[in-house]
Amino acid sequence: DTVQMAHVSEFAFWENPEEVWTSLRQAVPDLGSEIIIESTANGIGNMFHQFWREAEEGENDFLPIFLPWFVDPRYSIQVPEAEQAEILESLDDYEVRAMTQGFMFDEQMVTLDVHQIAWRRWAIKNKCNNDYRYFRQEYPATPLEAFLATGESNYMAGKLRAVHVPELTDINDWFLVASKMLSKYTPM
Repeated sequence: DTVQMAHVSEFAFWENPEEVWTSLRQAVPDLGSEIIIESTANGIGNMFHQFWREAEEGENDFLPIFLPWFVDPRYSIQVPEAEQAEILESLDDYEVRAMTQGFMFDEQMVTLDVHQIAWRRWAIKNKCNNDYRYFRQEYPATPLEAFLATGESNYMAGKLRAVHVPELTDINDWFLVASKMLSKYTPM
């Protein structure tokens, strides 16, 4: 019997992914079969990141599918109007951009509402050790945020913070700048 379908789980965390992948590809026929790779991002420059980038560019046979946290309706807390006002008065820059400019998803800009911001704040405090970096890792809003958050070394984080970018007009601009900068450091 020939394998017709393979579900590759948490590929970014595999040991020796090149060796295992090569063997797996020999077991799954080229025609009439399907391979699904799903994984949490695990930094930049690894084989999963390479596959993702190639899929985004149409350079391999994979279809890149990313599901950001905010498309799940459970990631929202209904808050009373008084609390909504408090939240809106205390937005940080990221939250302002998320509510006004939003994130690209499914070929359209999606903005967050105050209930999603409330859940985000709750999750950072209660699920992410009060550290927004863990939230970006566990609940990324964009593919690039996922790869950056999971592979953020102290060296690269410092480099990114040192970049002066005047007046980012779109929340995705930061990711574009980071992507261009990090492409210089991506191993070949």
